[in-house]
Amino acid sequence: MKSKILPTIARILMGLIFFVFGLNGFLHFIPEPKTPMPEGAVAFAGALMNTGYMMPLVMGTQLLTGVLLLFNYSRE
Repeated sequence: MKSKILPTIARILMGLIFFVFGLNGFLHFIPEPKTPMPEGAVAFAGALMNTGYMMPLVMGTQLLTGVLLLFNYSRE
C-alpha cells in the first residue's frame, strides 16, 4: 500500500513546488527576502538576468515540469 502512495505524494508535492516557483518567476507574487543575498549569488543572478533569455527559460522549464508532474504525464 505504501509503495503506491508514497511516490504519488512525492510527485504531487514536487509538482506543486515546481509549478508555484515557476509561476512566481513570471508573476512575482512571493515577496523578496528581507536578508541580503551573498555577493556571489547576486552577481550570478544578475548575469543570468542580463542575458535576457536565461531566467525566462529556467522559469518556463520549471513551470512546464511542474504541470507535467501534476498531471502525471510521462512518455513511456
